[in-house]
Amino acid sequence: MPYRPLVSKIRVHNPNKVRASVANKNYVRYIATREGVALDNPEDMDELLRLPGMEGVDMNEQVVHEKVSNENYLRYIACRPRSHGLFGNIDTSDLNAVMKEVADVSSQNRVVYRGIISLSEKDAEALNFKSTADWNRYLKKVMPGLAEKLGISSTDHTWIAAFHGEKTHPHVHYELWDNSDKVKSPFIHTSTQKKCREFLSKEMFDNEYEKMIGRVFQEELEELKSIRNMGRSSILQKSEKIIEDAVYVPGVIYEVLPDKINHEDAVKIKDEVNVLVRMMGDGGHGRIAYKFLPEEMKDQVNQIADLLYKRTDIRKEMEGYIKAVGETQNYHGKTQSERKSAESAAREDMHNRICNKILKVVKGNFDLRKKYNIEQSSNSEDCTNKMEKTIEYLSCSADQGNQYAEYKLGSIYADEGEAYYDMEKAIEYLSRSAEKGNQYAEYKLGGIYADENEAYHDTEKAIEYLERSAEKGNGYAEYKLGSIYADEGEAYYDMEKAIEYLSRSAEKGNQ
Repeated sequence: MPYRPLVSKIRVHNPNKVRASVANKNYVRYIATREGVALDNPEDMDELLRLPGMEGVDMNEQVVHEKVSNENYLRYIACRPRSHGLFGNIDTSDLNAVMKEVADVSSQNRVVYRGIISLSEKDAEALNFKSTADWNRYLKKVMPGLAEKLGISSTDHTWIAAFHGEKTHPHVHYELWDNSDKVKSPFIHTSTQKKCREFLSKEMFDNEYEKMIGRVFQEELEELKSIRNMGRSSILQKSEKIIEDAVYVPGVIYEVLPDKINHEDAVKIKDEVNVLVRMMGDGGHGRIAYKFLPEEMKDQVNQIADLLYKRTDIRKEMEGYIKAVGETQNYHGKTQSERKSAESAAREDMHNRICNKILKVVKGNFDLRKKYNIEQSSNSEDCTNKMEKTIEYLSCSADQGNQYAEYKLGSIYADEGEAYYDMEKAIEYLSRSAEKGNQYAEYKLGGIYADENEAYHDTEKAIEYLERSAEKGNGYAEYKLGSIYADEGEAYYDMEKAIEYLSRSAEKGNQ
């Protein structure tokens, strides 16, 4: 299977009904009405092509194909911008002589077939069909068979062509006619068009090419699917982490992690999550799904999701995910409309998944509060012993194996400015969270071990944890790693690695 189906279109002017001059004028009239083109009623194709500003005009292939007379169509494919010149099974060095021959054939009321054969950019690249010589070899091979399918002599016919190296769809225009005096019907049945297209495609894409493209296609498609799935997983994981972090620390100032979100928006997320907790009330029991929520509660979940979308990293990953969905559609040969429909469906599906992820975290939080009788005050100023309550609550959650609670506890114990500062406990909880793959815990541990003023300073461990976090795309871990490797006074000095990690961090917008 090629990357894209080969395109073949064959047209015929009825020589009894269409005069060259009328066709020419109809074509010129069309060009003259195109937006941004100002013409002064040129009388023929030559005059049109010589007009100032026409050198770069991308003429409409379909109109040229259907409206212009044989003689002027020939002149068009030979003279239009980006044409690579005429070639064929006759001498094409004298353009005027070839044009005269076509005109003579047309004047004898004989049918001249006019066709286009087009490839996708990838197929042309893989087959090395990028020059006149490549297409000339191909046409020499297929023209006898094509002539036969059109009902003309496979041994006594004439064809001429020109190659246009369009980047996205390199193609050839050709004209083909029988050399006998036989008059044929200008009608081409759709079944004949199909047979010609299948024949041309079969001759273009042999079995070996099919196998090669099939392998490449499958590999690229699998890679694209992997990118798509990883993007979806990353978005959901980050969304879950943010909500976990917001809901597990009632009454405590929200910690702004290296997650591309400003403090004001972080506080808004926390406030809106706590509003949702209160809205759930006794409705927190049993299974809860976004699709079946009351409208008021659904609107609240949507508000939280909208705040998540404001994050630079989530927005960027969402765009990458939607793009991968669209490109997957392209690989399956879907239309532009089908691609947009698939992208829209993917965006809606992702929104539903994020909203359900929000509900899952809040529901889990709600259940834990009831299980351990930990009250949630609607006003943080009314909370007594806020930090004790927070630590009690986080400890309960951490005992259930919640990596975000473990991470948050570790962060609290690692804060030297707090009365609860305890580096041993900090490392214990952060290590438990890091073992579950939490990139933020890995980053935090890396920072602790990288701090030369800490009693726990250990550059080797710092690199180990920072690399694990960097592998998950944490730009701040990449920056800290780059800084370690860039320090000439360190035994781990490695400028090549420093540049690599700092560059990766810079690409994420870290200054």
